[in-house]
Amino acid sequence: MANTAVVLAGVPSAIHSVVLADLRSRYSTGYVFRVASSRRHKDEQAHYIDNEIDAILEASRDAIFGEKKRPSSFCRNPSQQCALNHSAGKRCALSEGQTCSLVKPDHFFLLFQPGENAKKLQEVFHYSPLAIPLSSQCYGRASRTVEAAVEAIGRGLAAVKHLKDNMSSLNSPYLLPPINYGMGIDKLFKIDFDIDKQQKKAKNFRVERFAGEDRAYKAKGDLRFSPTSTEIQHGSAGPQDRADIALTRHFRLGCTYEDKFHFDVTRADGHVHKGRTTLFCRQNGEWKPEKKNANLLVDDCMRGNG
Repeated sequence: MANTAVVLAGVPSAIHSVVLADLRSRYSTGYVFRVASSRRHKDEQAHYIDNEIDAILEASRDAIFGEKKRPSSFCRNPSQQCALNHSAGKRCALSEGQTCSLVKPDHFFLLFQPGENAKKLQEVFHYSPLAIPLSSQCYGRASRTVEAAVEAIGRGLAAVKHLKDNMSSLNSPYLLPPINYGMGIDKLFKIDFDIDKQQKKAKNFRVERFAGEDRAYKAKGDLRFSPTSTEIQHGSAGPQDRADIALTRHFRLGCTYEDKFHFDVTRADGHVHKGRTTLFCRQNGEWKPEKKNANLLVDDCMRGNG
């Protein structure tokens, strides 16, 4: 059975506990729920200010990388006793930004109330969750919020059946780093829950952008984004202090992906970059590679020293 982490954002604190308890009673196995609550606003919509976005990030990290026993969170290391549950037990050796690949959730959904700065909320998460809007009509109403969440979870599970099959393919457009690739990739990542339409959209994108002879995606400025083969991957992702980076290092559009995967960014003319190419690393900022291949991770971060 697949495990699913579900985080609700923009839910007023007055109904926080009721919504959380109801959802946990309906999904007793294989689900972890977090509700990042906020104060209720007079205009009947959520307002995603900076500190609320930070709280949503931390709720997400806790749902996926937390130490608490199930069903509140996923265990990070079931092979040894947990110090939280056994007084003589041994504390898990993994750090906050790591999780055991055997038990980390297979899916990550962000169910959010539409509202002010909702776009910024999604930008901060950088496509790590499958973001699904709740109905604006349920704002501040516990029973309606629960029903909207149940409906959204159903849509999400249907969508990931299509998406997860693409996360193990080296040539999948869903794994392109969105900031550096650009080229309208955000339209592909805006998931249409009519799955037939979404599949057609993904197929058309790949046909238009993937150069079979180069085995690379054509990008702006005559750049080529070439997915690596398993023989030349450079090791798995390490622990991360930042919640947003930890999440994107493991998830894309609500699905797990191979965290050893990266792209070689090259020039179409085959020459070395020599500082003529400008890329952006989410951890280190602007980056001008010098060599022929620039190693770029799925989540727009530089691999090692590039």
